[in-house]
Amino acid sequence: MIESDQFTMIEREKIVSLSQSSLYEDSEDANEARDYLLSKRKINYDILKMFEIGYVPNRVNNKKIAGRIIFPIRDCHNSLVALSTRDFRNSIKNRGHWHESFNKKHHLFGWNQSENEIKKTRQIIVVEGQFDVMAMHSHGFFNCVGILGSHPSFFHIMLFSRYADEIVFAFDNDDAGKKAFSESFNIISSSGLLYDKLLSFFKVDLGI
Repeated sequence: MIESDQFTMIEREKIVSLSQSSLYEDSEDANEARDYLLSKRKINYDILKMFEIGYVPNRVNNKKIAGRIIFPIRDCHNSLVALSTRDFRNSIKNRGHWHESFNKKHHLFGWNQSENEIKKTRQIIVVEGQFDVMAMHSHGFFNCVGILGSHPSFFHIMLFSRYADEIVFAFDNDDAGKKAFSESFNIISSSGLLYDKLLSFFKVDLGI
C-alpha cells in the first residue's frame, strides 16, 4: 500500500473491513484500543459495531494508520468517501487526528445511522465530532449527527431543514464550539430555510 493522503476505494474498503476484525482480536494493543473506546469513552459495544469502528494494529507497515482507531466516513448514499483516524495514545498532546482529504461541507458523520430516527421524530441533534455522535447514540439519542468539525455548511442546513422540524445544536463550550454556534446562526439567518423550524442551542461538555 502506498502511503499518501488518499487511499483508493479498494484500499479504503479493505482497511475498514480488516480494522473491524482487528479491534476485537486478542492482542495487547487491540485490548488497549477496546479499553479506550468502551471504558474511557463509554461507547457501547453495539454502537461501535453500528458505526463500523475499527483499529489498525501497531504491526501494520503504514505510519498513517498503524496504531490508530478508524472511523469510516460515508456520504448520504452510504458510499465510503474517506477514513478518519485517531492515535488515542497521543491524543492528549496533539489530539492525534489524521484523515484523508475530503469535503467536510458535503458530509455528516452518522447520517446513515440516524436517518430513520430523524425522519420518524422530525428532530435532529447536531454535534461536532465523531465521538460526540457515538456518545449521544450510546445514551439513546439515535437522531444525532456530527458536522465533522466546527464549520456547518449551507448543505448541512438544507439537509436539516428537509427532514426535521426541530434542530438542536449541541456544541462544545470552547472557542471552536462558539464559532460553530455563530456560523450556524449566520447561515440560518441568511438562508431563510429554517424560518418555520424550532431551533435550540446548547453548550455542552460530552467529556471528550
